[in-house]
Amino acid sequence: MKKLVKVVAAALAVTMLAGCGASASSGTTEQASSSQATAQTTTADGKSVIRVGIGSDPASFGPFEAGGNGKNATFRTIYEPLAEYQGVGGECKAVVAKNWEKVGDMTYHLTIWDNVYDTAGNHFTADDVVFVCNSMKETGNFVDFRYMDTCTKIDDYTVELVMNSDIIGQFEKLLQATRCVTKAAYEASSDQMATTPVGTTAYVLTDYISGSEYAFEKTDNYWQSEDNFTDYQYANVDRIEYYYIPEDSQLAIALESNTVDMVNGLSYTESQRFVEGGANADGFTVFENLQNLSQVLFFQCSDNSPCSNEKLRQAILYAIDFQGLVDGAANGQATVCSTFGGNMFSDYDPAWEENSYYTYDVEKAKTLLAESGFDTATPLRIVLNGNAIRKSIAQIMQGYLAQIGITVEINSYEDSLFNTYKSDETAYDILLDNCGGSDYLMTIWRGKFDAKAYSTGGTINGVYDDELQSLMEACEKDNSKANMDAFQDCLYSHAYAVGLFNAQMYTVCRDSVKSISMDGKQFPCVASCTYSWN
Repeated sequence: MKKLVKVVAAALAVTMLAGCGASASSGTTEQASSSQATAQTTTADGKSVIRVGIGSDPASFGPFEAGGNGKNATFRTIYEPLAEYQGVGGECKAVVAKNWEKVGDMTYHLTIWDNVYDTAGNHFTADDVVFVCNSMKETGNFVDFRYMDTCTKIDDYTVELVMNSDIIGQFEKLLQATRCVTKAAYEASSDQMATTPVGTTAYVLTDYISGSEYAFEKTDNYWQSEDNFTDYQYANVDRIEYYYIPEDSQLAIALESNTVDMVNGLSYTESQRFVEGGANADGFTVFENLQNLSQVLFFQCSDNSPCSNEKLRQAILYAIDFQGLVDGAANGQATVCSTFGGNMFSDYDPAWEENSYYTYDVEKAKTLLAESGFDTATPLRIVLNGNAIRKSIAQIMQGYLAQIGITVEINSYEDSLFNTYKSDETAYDILLDNCGGSDYLMTIWRGKFDAKAYSTGGTINGVYDDELQSLMEACEKDNSKANMDAFQDCLYSHAYAVGLFNAQMYTVCRDSVKSISMDGKQFPCVASCTYSWN
């Protein structure tokens, strides 16, 4: 078997595997061999099982809580959306929704299947769609619901959704963001489903050890039929176990010691011993694809930072060798971004690769720095979270900027504090983060640079530029080449923010995993992957 598999499409065509459908083989005795240990593929009572190592803790499964990587990694096992993108940039296909129709400039009629039930036996109807959409809007935790005006019932299985904006793709993104639960089940929960989630998938939570382990088992009463499955609705395994293991090195050890069978997003360094020729390759397959999350750099452009000075920003970017960041922080396993957000979307213009704004040029950087009048006795603050790649980026940048006389302080914070600082115009001079999308590059831009979305009236990083805002609004209505080119030129020529690189992503699995299916955010739909027992 090939040990390194290039994932060309983020969502693999599970449907082509005839007969694997919704019925996983119970009591299978098939096992994948490993030089370290024999992979467990059945529970003590003969059920097929897959054990997944995750690097972030979901902590709570409440459907209306803000997301995070731990929730993204586990939520598709519990909650179905109304619709889902079939991989990054893929088609948005109905899931709990049956179909929808645009009936006005910003008005849609959406119909759901009439046989949807949650795992507690509650019938999911239009009343529940209204409950979910309004709850997600009211929390303020979901940016896509800021663009929904109202959701009202038309009949038992049809609702009317009125948007407050006709931004391209926004309605579909709202459908993808939904987490379908019944009002009856939610109100019956004593903890808002934090530890007692009830969704419409084929799985129920059976084991909950906070900060450690979470297990789900397949029910025998899933509402969906094979005739209407999307790639994400298969239930190809009886039991799914998630193990929270925060360090990449420990996740790799968990694979070797037969504690887990699958790890998504393992670092290049740790994954290499599982590829063909690696020390622990026997019994493992590594699936590889380009990550849709870009590493990005924001300057704080408000008057609260020295980086409000455009020439200083430009000097900093000319002082950085972007390929050097790839080589040093990603072991060369990444693609340099030619725009903010990455090069993989349909509205990306390949011509941008020929118009590099900031080619590494130390002498030009020094000239611009002198013209800026910046006092190099003042250190600049780089703020980031604890992500290992971003720590490496910051350290390499520190060295690059020292070459032109700029001193930087590197301030790393845990996620909750970091997320607070991202919107604080006084907290940083340079911010390192990531961003990604499922549909369009324009969507990524809108999420960061549409001033209408922020209470300050500026962008996420303190840009107050009427021209940039006007160009953003033009892209939101029409992401044509001309509009996208104009926004790209304004963003980069003023050096407000830049994309750094998209790293390769490695999903390491035991050979019992035959193919992987990923959602629009590039997290495995574990139930829908195919296994040796299917």
